Amino acid sequence: MERFLPANKDKEQARVLQYFIDPQNPNMQYKQFARNLTSMFLGANPSAEQQKIARQLMGIFDEVKDARQFNETYIGHMLSEASIPGMWGYMLATRLGSNTVAREVSELESRLEPEAIRGLMKMVGYDQNEASGTFTSGGSIAVFTAIDVAVKRIKRQFDEAEKQIDKPLVILYNKFAHYSFHKAVDALGGPARMIEKMEVESPGFRMNPRDLEKKIEQSLKEGKIVAAVFAIAGETETGIVDDLTQISKISKKHGIFTIADGAYGAPYRLSRKSSLFKSLNEYDAITIDGHKALYTPYSNGAVLFKDKHNHVLLNLGVKAPYVKFEEKEEAILRNLSYKNLGFSLGEKRFEGSGGAGSILSTVAVLRTLGLEGLTTVYDITLDRIEYLNDRLNRSKILMPIHEPDVNLQCFRIRPDVEHLFGVNDNSRRSDIVEKSRIDDVDKGLRGKGGFFFSSTDFDLPNYYGKIEQTAVWRACLMNPRTSNKILDQAVAELESSVLKRLGSK
Repeated sequence: MERFLPANKDKEQARVLQYFIDPQNPNMQYKQFARNLTSMFLGANPSAEQQKIARQLMGIFDEVKDARQFNETYIGHMLSEASIPGMWGYMLATRLGSNTVAREVSELESRLEPEAIRGLMKMVGYDQNEASGTFTSGGSIAVFTAIDVAVKRIKRQFDEAEKQIDKPLVILYNKFAHYSFHKAVDALGGPARMIEKMEVESPGFRMNPRDLEKKIEQSLKEGKIVAAVFAIAGETETGIVDDLTQISKISKKHGIFTIADGAYGAPYRLSRKSSLFKSLNEYDAITIDGHKALYTPYSNGAVLFKDKHNHVLLNLGVKAPYVKFEEKEEAILRNLSYKNLGFSLGEKRFEGSGGAGSILSTVAVLRTLGLEGLTTVYDITLDRIEYLNDRLNRSKILMPIHEPDVNLQCFRIRPDVEHLFGVNDNSRRSDIVEKSRIDDVDKGLRGKGGFFFSSTDFDLPNYYGKIEQTAVWRACLMNPRTSNKILDQAVAELESSVLKRLGSK
């Protein structure tokens, strides 16, 4: 797979950092930023009424001025300050105020959508002549769209055979699938529950290909209709990547539609961990969130289809003449291929109205940082997560629960330490995890904070080897300005907090 590697690593890392807000930039401090915005809107010499507006607006600011900043010490969730190009593109779209559902109210902005979508196609390895895609408001709607298309493929097959679907469709999934998967299945299944979720064993957090094949064959033997296999290209909780190659081979052998949830992890196909994603481009649909690893503001999601003939099923037959939607399949296919530059973008997505923020922010990132710059950012985050993993392995108090695939690491109190201090249930453990990370280490989730870790629960072995619910910390390294020094300080403070809380009952 092609890698976008710089000639000089240090020089490239210094370059890409310039695309992220300098913490010392006075114009980007929250209060000054709010004042600058107010002044920009109201002009240099506001009237008495406009001054009243300014006071009212700054009153709103006062209510959020101490909000937690997603700076270089925020290392808990898939959150980072957006890049300068991403933020600029979204702010420009806000000022334009257009609606990309119809071409006539977003003519120039819509012309940039092919560049943005094709950039995402290149990122995941799709053939730009055969694939298609659309922006969504986020990963949840992207997942919904992908599953909807998988279901409509089955419906078309039955319609062509003049048959009725008389039993629930089956979708096989990794138990660690994002919650949006369950919401989408519940919504699309309807009151009659016409979609059946079938969980595949996931030891070590990865979907088990052998169990997948076993469940597919058993389903087919029982006369069930398997609509899709839902794999994960970077789990939200752990960052672990499913065995995309084996899952794809097994699914293709049975002619099953494949969906890769790459909302968080898919861009890491560009990183030095690209081997984990080598079969990503074989999947029929891929979700990807620009507001995560493309460093654009919320909300910016997308769903890509390897074959535009699948995408065309999403809105086939939908009538909306007042916004010039096409109704015939051939015409929609031309539009999905960008052969008709006058079509309305709303006809290729589930959602209707939508601003141009996703388009302009994605184009701004691709034209400035570029795939080369993003590759460097991803490799920086991999450097940091590997350093954190090593630091945790050396800790006498904490330990990682897995090797990181991408930029996410989950870790826990060492079982021998828990045993030493008499931690016999998850209630006490969870209390230590929550209070240490929020009250002690991050100073209450306000302002610049301290060092923020998130948390979750897994079934893990205790000191005696018995599997039990276990509260753990999560670290997701997104901000390229996070340093090894920051990680050292964060772990040291957490160790100190944990020891203190272990010692008090």
